[in-house]
Amino acid sequence: MSKATGMKRAGSEVLGAFGSAIRKLAGNWPTVLWLLFLYSGWLGTLALFVTTREATIWQVILGLVVSPLLAVGLFFLLQALGLSATRVGVGVAYKWKRALSESWKIALVTLPLVGGAIGMVLAIEWLGGWALERVSGSEGPIRRWVLGGWDWSQTLLLFFFFPLWSLHWWLAVVRRGVAGSVAVLGRVLLEAFAPGSVLIYFLTTGVFGGSAWWLLFTRPEMADPWWELALFGGRVTAALLLIFLGWLLLLGAMGEWTARRELSSLDREADLD
Repeated sequence: MSKATGMKRAGSEVLGAFGSAIRKLAGNWPTVLWLLFLYSGWLGTLALFVTTREATIWQVILGLVVSPLLAVGLFFLLQALGLSATRVGVGVAYKWKRALSESWKIALVTLPLVGGAIGMVLAIEWLGGWALERVSGSEGPIRRWVLGGWDWSQTLLLFFFFPLWSLHWWLAVVRRGVAGSVAVLGRVLLEAFAPGSVLIYFLTTGVFGGSAWWLLFTRPEMADPWWELALFGGRVTAALLLIFLGWLLLLGAMGEWTARRELSSLDREADLD
């Protein structure tokens, strides 16, 4: 298969995955509403954590202990329910039951990824410091190249490699369980960087994340401060809603794409047999 044919096939698979995810999400609107409710609650716990200041002991416990634990629990519950949002033929109650039983599994398998990411960030920090010491007396361009490589390595790790690894491992856990996902971990992590997977990730994060970024950091000047405040509130709300929709579409499209690849793999194995 030529490179052009392979890219065309990957693009067709991605478009099919997006189309299927959108249709299934539209047909499962009660689940989407529950996810929006959970998302709002998760944002509320983050806001409580950020805005908590010195106060009574119970307020400190609520803001600095309870709210972070609640935020972590809601985060993984969101992922578990979001991964089931495109399932058809089952009700919301069943999806909730599955999400409650799978959220702790997703949290469990995420721990080694978090540990690995922290270790890699520390390694990049050490290597960056070591490289800066070696070029301390060099010209400016060399130093800028070292600093640029340092920053880009951390950015790619935290905002590209880690999210894709996590998402594909979550999908494997939901479908195969913890033990089954560990057994195929190498294949799952390699599949995370297949052209179709990367394309889905960049399309959703680029379109929805870029739009949210523009809404949050573009500040039109208005004569009336009250109108400016109202417009700011509307832009923040729209940006958070775009982030929610982009996240939901990313989970749905990636789930559809991986499911189709598994079916194709099974069909090829059946043909060989």
